[in-house]
Amino acid sequence: MLQALPSPHPALHYWAGRLASAEREAARVALRQQCAQALQARYGGSGQAGDISNTRGQAPQWLPALPAALPRPALSFSYEGQYAAFAWHEGRALGIDLFALNLADWQAQPQHWRQVAHDYLGAAQAQRIFTLPAAQQAAAFAQAWSRHEAALKCLQSPLQEWQPALQAQITQLQTGCFPLLPWQAGDAQHCWALAWALPPLASF
Repeated sequence: MLQALPSPHPALHYWAGRLASAEREAARVALRQQCAQALQARYGGSGQAGDISNTRGQAPQWLPALPAALPRPALSFSYEGQYAAFAWHEGRALGIDLFALNLADWQAQPQHWRQVAHDYLGAAQAQRIFTLPAAQQAAAFAQAWSRHEAALKCLQSPLQEWQPALQAQITQLQTGCFPLLPWQAGDAQHCWALAWALPPLASF
C-alpha cells in the first residue's frame, strides 16, 4: 500500500510505497485505484481505478464531474518495479518521477552513462555530475535524471535529447528531489530519487 507522505510544497499531495505486483499492467491498475481512493475523499466518485483515465502518452485525468467551484486536479504517476508514487494538486500540470539506477550497471558502463547525461541533460549538467568525487556521481545522476523526467511530465513532453528551447521551458518550473524514504534504506543495488515539478504558488 502507498502512504501519504509529508510534502516539500504546500500545494502538492504526495503518496509513495510498494505495490503488491511489479507486473506493469497490474501496477498501473493498483496505482490508479489507490489514487482514486485518495481523491474520492475530496471530490467524490467511486474511488475505483476507472475514475482516472488510462491513455498512454497522455497525463492521467480525474474523470468524474466536479462542482463548478473546484478546479480539476492535475495528476502524475511513476512506477519503478514494485515501487510507485503519485501526486496531485489543484492547478496546472505537474510531474513526479521515481527512478532506480543499478549501481553495478553504472560501474560497468561509465562511458555510456556519461554519454546519456551529455545527450539528455546537457553538457553543463553532465560536467557538473562527472566532476564530483566518484562516490557521489551515481546519486547525482539519479537525482538529475529524475528531476528531468518529472519536468518533462509536467510539460507533457516525450523524452528527447537536450536542446536550448527545452531547457528554457524546464527552467520555468520548480523542481526538487525528495530525501530517501524508509522503504529505500539499505538498498545497496540502487540509487533512488523522486522529483516533482509545478508552477509557482503565485500562478495558481
